This record gives sequence, C-alpha cells and structure tokens, in this order.
Amino acid sequence: MILARPIPPSDWMTGVLASCQTVDFHLPARQEETACWRWITPAFLREPLLVPDLLAPFEARFGEGTDRRAIAARWSHLYGCITLPSLLTALALCDWQGDLRLAAPVLRLALAEDASPQRLLFLSAAASPRRSLAERWQELMVDHFAPLHQGLAEWSGVSPRVLWGNVAALVCWSLDELHRQHKRRVAAAVDAARAVMLASPTLYDGSANPVHGCLRPRPDGSQQRKVCCLSYLLPGETLCPSCPLPPSRP
Repeated sequence: MILARPIPPSDWMTGVLASCQTVDFHLPARQEETACWRWITPAFLREPLLVPDLLAPFEARFGEGTDRRAIAARWSHLYGCITLPSLLTALALCDWQGDLRLAAPVLRLALAEDASPQRLLFLSAAASPRRSLAERWQELMVDHFAPLHQGLAEWSGVSPRVLWGNVAALVCWSLDELHRQHKRRVAAAVDAARAVMLASPTLYDGSANPVHGCLRPRPDGSQQRKVCCLSYLLPGETLCPSCPLPPSRP
C-alpha cells in the first residue's frame, strides 16, 4: 500500500537517513550550493571521452598508481549514497512518478571540487503516464545506472558486477533503515519494494534484474556481497564489513 506523502519525502527520512536527503525534487538549487559546487548534466558520465576529465580530480585524491577500478567503485558508491536513499523513499513510499533516466533533460548533478558527487537535482516534474513501481525501478536500473556503470567501466576496467553490488548493498540498507525507523507504518510498502528491487530475478519487461543475487544472507541476518567492492585497494583502506574475501586477504 502506497503511503500518501508529499515530495520531497523528508517526513520518512529520519534517524541516519536524515543525512541522506541529497536529492532535490522539483526545487531550484540554493545559491550557496551553486557557488561552491559544479553542476553538470549526469549524462556526461556515460561518455567515454568525457569521463577522464570529469573524474580526474577524484582520481587525484588517491595518488599515482592507485588501481583505477577501485577508484571507479568508490565513486559509484558515493553516487549511490547521494541518490538511492532519497529516490527509493520517493518511489516506495511517495509514489513519485518523475523521469529517472540518466539523460533526462531535467536532471542535474552537483560535484565538489574533487569531483565527488554531492547532490542530485530534478528541475521539474516530467509529464508521463502513471507507472507501476516495477516500471519505475526498471527505468532507474536500465536508463540511469546501467549507462553510468558503462561509462565508469570503460574508464577504469572495473567489472559492472562490482558496481551493481554497490547498488544492491545501498538498496538493501536504505529499505532496512526505512523499516527500522517506521516499523509497521511502512512494512507493506518496504516489503513490496524489496520484492521488486532485490528479490525479483527479472525487471518489468522480463530482462535480468542486475542487482538480484548480488547479496547473500549471513546466519546473523546481515547481508554479504558476492563480489568485493575493491575498497581494500585504496590507500589506507581495509576490507569492508560485508566483504566476501577472507579476513587474511592483504
């Protein structure tokens, strides 16, 4: 059952989710943000010739010789952190019907000086026929994250499986947090979202759901990635808590 709430879905993003309100739905950029962030059209990130220049400041954070695959994986994780909690709340609890394509003309992405993603902005609502959650989830995966992952993979050589693992982990965490914060009020909507987003092996059109099977349950109820996120290849980093690699891995 969809819960009636206005957009943006800030009423539902409480507790740790409060710090994840980094998507502006149909709101103008604030002046102070415009002054310190670089606003781009996210579609640039799927263009192989443009990605190196766009992400050069981010790559420079880690020093010469750092595995570019791990850099791309870290950037994709940060992108997921600023987009998925808010978008999933909007889709699952607020029945938001906006245009989720990476190349949507209304979409803008804010990058910090080091090119780390900061905020996603929808300039206006897109006119579209009413769509089910499964249809909107497919649009987010196929028309948004898949082109983004392709651009990052061509730039770095990282396996798309690593990047989809990032998405799966953040989807799982976001839905778990929504349920943890609001319990019975959102249980049915969160269960429905989990069934569409994580449990279903296929998308709305019958094609493969790219995040299905990226995680496996542990005996304690937590989730473990099936593919390492490569964080341990970054300077000063170790294996993350959900890593499938043995703890002895250097």
